[in-house]
Amino acid sequence: MTFSREEFVGAMRRFPGAANIITTGTGDSRAGFTATACISLTADPPQVGVAVNRTVSSYPQLVENGYFCINTLASDQLELASRFSGPIKGAQRFLEGKWTELKTGAPVLEGAVVNLDCKVTNRLELSTHTLFVGEVVAARQAIDAKQLLYVDGDWASLLPATGRDVAGVMDGIHTVTSAVERASRLSDDPLANLEAFVKEWTKIYTTTEAVTQKYMSAKLYVSPIDLQALNAAGREFDDRLTALLAQGVEAGCLEAADPRLTAYAISGLVGWIHRWYRPDGRLSPEEIGQYLAVLVRKMVSCSDKTETSGSRTGVI
Repeated sequence: MTFSREEFVGAMRRFPGAANIITTGTGDSRAGFTATACISLTADPPQVGVAVNRTVSSYPQLVENGYFCINTLASDQLELASRFSGPIKGAQRFLEGKWTELKTGAPVLEGAVVNLDCKVTNRLELSTHTLFVGEVVAARQAIDAKQLLYVDGDWASLLPATGRDVAGVMDGIHTVTSAVERASRLSDDPLANLEAFVKEWTKIYTTTEAVTQKYMSAKLYVSPIDLQALNAAGREFDDRLTALLAQGVEAGCLEAADPRLTAYAISGLVGWIHRWYRPDGRLSPEEIGQYLAVLVRKMVSCSDKTETSGSRTGVI
């Protein structure tokens, strides 16, 4: 049996990597992108490798300039990791962060765990990517900084959680678990109860934005005992939300072939708030809750699906 691309991608998602910003160029010609495919090659001479997809917007500058800097990100530089992998391109990406240079002239990020300033000595074309071999000509380290990692399609951190961190997250889980329990008893209409819960859940997430940003944007390491307790609390919440959905399915007003999988989908929808919500943003928590409640209704309401598609295909 042939080992498929999907199997390989799935396996590599489990392979943790340091989050880096690869930079090149000067002034208005600066370019950079977020990457995890960086490796140490040899110590004598000091060489590293960076695998770059040839469709990356910074690829032409990297080839032309012949130098680059690997800036390994610290756990508090998550927003830069997202900025350098998002829609903003070119020198505009450098409007955030503090940038200097070492020897080649490539942009060097202040506060990074390590900066490796390199001149390109070789390029190897490998299918869709090019492996840039760089000789390290200068380096700098931030001894106290903790690395930002990327694994399972999300950011993680080597930063250990404090007792206060764990307590804050646990309190948040208990709060939303209580909210779903209250919502299940609001009325005899499971759909209305689910919408009410989504709105309250959104309010909880936005009012505890500082906690959710810290824990969920870059997951903290916790002790095995704390991790076991957090996972148990999370499973209890999943069970309560699944039960609320199953109640609606049994009553005939919600459509979900797999209530637990649907609960996970709703959790992902609301839980993603931590990625983009800001207290000074253009939408209030109430408005966000209303929008999300409408999306959830469209996901699970039998009447909405009949009106919009006339069928039940594609329902989770």
